[in-house]
Amino acid sequence: MGQEEPYVRNIFVLDTCAPIVGTQVFTFKKEADLLVAWREFVRLVDPDILTGYNIINFDIPYIVSRGEALQIPTFPYFGRVKDIPTRVRETMV
Repeated sequence: MGQEEPYVRNIFVLDTCAPIVGTQVFTFKKEADLLVAWREFVRLVDPDILTGYNIINFDIPYIVSRGEALQIPTFPYFGRVKDIPTRVRETMV
């Protein structure tokens, strides 16, 4: 809030991606490598808030389930408390 420019402009992609002006593109051959790199990025930046369109009902549950499916034991540890895994709960609103 109050910033005219984004703090970070990057994208994590599988395989290749055309260059995007003003954006750092991280490319990966394996989905597991992409997820681990994204997790490390989130831990390094340590954001107060992760936000996006439908992030609570789709994005976060999806990436957490992909980490489980790919059996990446360290993946769910991307929250503020470093030794507690991020978990997705079903809720009714």
